[in-house]
Parts: sequence; structure tokens; C-alpha cells
Amino acid sequence: MAVYTARDGKVVPVLYTVGKRLAVETVGTDLVVRSAADDGAEQAVRYRWDGARLESVSDIKTYKRDESGTVAPEDGP
Repeated sequence: MAVYTARDGKVVPVLYTVGKRLAVETVGTDLVVRSAADDGAEQAVRYRWDGARLESVSDIKTYKRDESGTVAPEDGP
């Protein structure tokens, strides 16, 4: 995903990110990008505009719970 802004009549990139199954939403004035991590977790990165670019203000990785209630990454292939 790429995010751009206009500055002095030019298009300027302010954020570039990649991931699997990206979902993007706004929370107030922040941009939240959710994606699936390789280890089965969900990653949510929150960005805030600092006047020049989108700056990461939080990066949270959440793992699924197994049947016993233990939080752990999923087994790989």
C-alpha cells in the first residue's frame, strides 16, 4: 500500500507498506493498517500524520488462542 500527499504542487510519498490481507481504517485522525503476519498473528500498525509523513505510533501483534486458552503462534506449514 502506498500513501501520497501533495506538497508544493508535487506528489510526495508519505507511507509505503506491504503485507498479507491488508485492511485499512481510520481511528480519529490516525490510520490503522492491519495485516496477517507469517506466524499466524494479526499485526496492527497505527500511523499519525506529523506534518511531513505518516509516523508509526504503535505496532501491536496479536496471536490467536488455542483450545486450551494458551496464546501462541500457529504452526507453520
